[in-house]
Amino acid sequence: MLLGNKTDLIIYLKPARALADSIVKKFGLMGYYEISSLKSKNIEPTLKAMADFILKNHYPNLTKSS
Repeated sequence: MLLGNKTDLIIYLKPARALADSIVKKFGLMGYYEISSLKSKNIEPTLKAMADFILKNHYPNLTKSS
C-alpha cells in the first residue's frame, strides 16, 4: 500500500498521482490511497482496506463474526 498524505495541497495532486500509479505498478503494491491527516480525509477507509487485505492474504481461514 502506498499512501499519499497532504491531499489538501491540491497543486501537487496530479503529479503525485502519476508517480504513485507507476510505483504501485512497479512494485506490485495493493494500491494508492490519498489521505489528509489535517482534514482527517480517507483515514478510516484506508485503514479498513489495509486490515481487509491483511486478513484476506494472511488469515484466509478466519471468518467474520456476525
